Amino acid sequence: MQENVAELNARLKELVINRLPKAGSLETGVPGFSIGRHEGKLSCQGRCMGKPCCSLLIAGNKVTTLGTRVYRYGAGDCLVAGIDMPSSFHVMYASHVDPCIYLLLELKPELFTRLIVDHPSLTADLSSTVMDEGATVMEASLDLYRAFYRLFELIDDPRKAEVLAPLIIEELHYHLLVSKAGPVLKNYHALGAASNRIFKAISYLKNHVSTNLFINEVAAEVNMAPSTFYRHFKKVMGMTPVQFQKQLRLYEAQRLMLEGTSVSSAAFRVGYESTSQFSRDYKSFFGAPPNRDVRERMMNIAV
Repeated sequence: MQENVAELNARLKELVINRLPKAGSLETGVPGFSIGRHEGKLSCQGRCMGKPCCSLLIAGNKVTTLGTRVYRYGAGDCLVAGIDMPSSFHVMYASHVDPCIYLLLELKPELFTRLIVDHPSLTADLSSTVMDEGATVMEASLDLYRAFYRLFELIDDPRKAEVLAPLIIEELHYHLLVSKAGPVLKNYHALGAASNRIFKAISYLKNHVSTNLFINEVAAEVNMAPSTFYRHFKKVMGMTPVQFQKQLRLYEAQRLMLEGTSVSSAAFRVGYESTSQFSRDYKSFFGAPPNRDVRERMMNIAV
């Protein structure tokens, strides 16, 4: 029997509800593939650094902020993010009886690049795309639903998943490249494209989080004139490279403290020379002083 989007959506909803009888999230065992269920209005715990991902919303409505852009989407829609971006979200109109349900796949930039290199025809329309959009929302196609459903079926069979999951994940990357999200993804992962240099700059900044960098240095790393680099970076991220690096430092310090590092040690490890300045920046960004914020997050994790 030929299935359709509505049937697959209903089946996936039932499968997720069976796995998650109450609100929460679950790593499926397939690397990079997770599922989640939200109930009630929920905001992201503070802020987080979102990774490249495809989030398929099975039920409910969400509002996600990536960088400075706001994306609203509902059941049957995909949020596709092509690069690491500061992120926050909240759920609308969800309850235990009518939960918000999603599937999340972390995307692999190297897969996009390999597909584009091996199949140059995929970038035939690259010149007509825009470069100041790091994410997009689109209606999920039947091909995407079928691939996600087959990926879900592998959860209980690790031996089969080891062989087949990478193939299905690559297939999902292909379907995204040829979808309405394609222009965003091609811009960031086609070698030589201007936006791909911004993607490389983000990676460079992440790898040098504790180093005081100058715009000229980062621009040189990605072979762009400083003024051009600055302008394009701000278009994509909604902030300057220096502001972005400060946020990266705060995210990394938070991660270190959640692992048991003291406030002062975390501050120095991410490049701060003053603990008091670090605490002020941290409170301004996350909404609470470091010790209190980490303590509350640890309590939420333990629940």
